[in-house]
Amino acid sequence: MGKSSRSHEANTCYFCGKKLTMTPMPFECSYCGKIFCPNHRLPESHHCELDYKKKESKIEKARKRQRKGLDIIPSDWIDFGIRKPKRIKAKHIVLFGVLAIIAYLLYNGTLQEQFQNLTHSLENLEIGTLPQFTETWRRMPDYNISEMELNIHNLINNERAKEGLGELSWNDEVASVAREHSANLAQENVLTTDPSLLCPQIVIFHEGFDFGLYQDDRLNNRGVYYFGTSGENIFAEPMTNYKEYETYSDASHFCPISVKLIPLNPEQEVDPTSSVRREINDAIRNARDSRREEWTHIDWKSQNQMESEIVDGWMDSIGHRENILTEVYDETGIGISVVNDYMIITQVFIQRVDCGYFNASCCEEPGYYPYCHEPLECKNKVCVE
Repeated sequence: MGKSSRSHEANTCYFCGKKLTMTPMPFECSYCGKIFCPNHRLPESHHCELDYKKKESKIEKARKRQRKGLDIIPSDWIDFGIRKPKRIKAKHIVLFGVLAIIAYLLYNGTLQEQFQNLTHSLENLEIGTLPQFTETWRRMPDYNISEMELNIHNLINNERAKEGLGELSWNDEVASVAREHSANLAQENVLTTDPSLLCPQIVIFHEGFDFGLYQDDRLNNRGVYYFGTSGENIFAEPMTNYKEYETYSDASHFCPISVKLIPLNPEQEVDPTSSVRREINDAIRNARDSRREEWTHIDWKSQNQMESEIVDGWMDSIGHRENILTEVYDETGIGISVVNDYMIITQVFIQRVDCGYFNASCCEEPGYYPYCHEPLECKNKVCVE
């Protein structure tokens, strides 16, 4: 009787319903008499109903999750809680997909390019590209920079003629050096002359960071050796007479001096560029904290006005005037660079020589030994370092 009543149970696991054979040998609980497959056998010592219900609850939940596709687990992991199933939620799958897409884009450089474009757009937005401002800015005159360089050169010669001095000849190689220094100064002042700033500040200096500390070094580094002495003038000129913006206050706003010239003082520090760099960093910090406005009207200077004001500014400065009126200078070059609504102008003067410069023949005069311009030395009738 007992045998027949358990004939169905003997062929089926009480927990999972799996049909059992004699291989492997099924397990019969010695306490409750139920039959289990080898995967779902209970420990030899247990409280059948209590422990079984606990284990069954965990396993049934695991199997339901597995059937719904929420758990990815091998069937042999379900062993009454000895191993906890690895649960992968739908949000994890989405996260894995996003990470895979990002990795693919990074590998192909697409994301990096898009990030750079976004950064560039944000930078442009910060520098005041409001629609009304942009439309106002488009009214800027079409300055002819090359023509301005030559016109300033002619005005300088006019000032020399007033003092009875000879004209300076234009030198393209010297002008190229001057133009490059102006471009470097412009690059250093991009942030401090942001057009949206109410009070921009431009910092100009003779020291160079890129291709020579001073004009002698810059000339030599660009292959210009044929000079005995040299000089340099730099100038920064705003291209606007005034700007207007809307305000609800009757109070006037006064800005400090907008152009700061760092005086030439090579003996100031072991590295003269360190003080220059500090000045630039201070100006950048001030610009970031400064007030910004949307300009409703800009009164631009004409090209002729710019040229005259640049030369007048130099002639009103003792040091610049001295360079312009130095008698021994006979060649010059001028280079202009534009940064936002400012022009930076560099003029380099040289005394042209036929001997005594690097790799040239030594200078010879009756009663003197052959010589070269300092710091060169005359060796085998050639000037060398």
